[in-house]
Amino acid sequence: MGDMDHWNRFPRPAGIGPWPESYLRDLEDFFRTEDTRPPGLDIYEDVFQTPLFFPLQRKRELEKAVKYVRTRMEPNVVMEIGADKGAGFYHWCKCFLAVEKAIALEVRGCPYANLFEEHFGGSIDFLWCEASSTAKKTIESVKTFLGSDTIDVLFIDGDKNKTREDFEAYAPMMTKGGVVMIHDIKDDPPGVTFDALVGQYPSERIIDMSENDEAVERAASGIPADTSYEGWLRYWAGRSSGVGILRL
Repeated sequence: MGDMDHWNRFPRPAGIGPWPESYLRDLEDFFRTEDTRPPGLDIYEDVFQTPLFFPLQRKRELEKAVKYVRTRMEPNVVMEIGADKGAGFYHWCKCFLAVEKAIALEVRGCPYANLFEEHFGGSIDFLWCEASSTAKKTIESVKTFLGSDTIDVLFIDGDKNKTREDFEAYAPMMTKGGVVMIHDIKDDPPGVTFDALVGQYPSERIIDMSENDEAVERAASGIPADTSYEGWLRYWAGRSSGVGILRL
């Protein structure tokens, strides 16, 4: 199967359209073997081998982001805005052993909620918000769920035009010294938002284009994509990348 054929199995950009049935089947297939994956790793390689569940993030950037957090804290509360297919959110729940609360915001809904509850529910309390991250009701729901707790790690990957609004809405709920990650900083407006905040907080950029370069080289050599994830890398050709980190 060629690289575009792989990607065309999941043709919709993040945040657009309903979930295809094949994606839901892929979710179920993945979680059937969940007990074989030990918690606490820096990256879960087999997530990137799935036909449709793979995260819309570069694997090496995600691994570096996890390591960044791990060397500075063991988060108890994690949150993702724009949880999309759930594979990035899976890493926040699986990689960090001390997580007790996890919040996923995704306007299309979270069809993986029951599977996450089944496999993580004994140790993690979840909040699933299927509405705009900047809606007053959503913000109040997050506050109520947190109670006296604060957010240790916040990953912002929702509506790109609302990146600054997302930051301003949830930064007051962050732990002192907590980590905010803004995805897609190589693109605007996330990049503009991150650049505007850099002078206010300790910051770091994670940009690793090596996987993209390798995928492009393979494509130029006429080698078919091995996975849907590689097809996605070829399709985006360097866009949708870069993680900006802020320490609050």
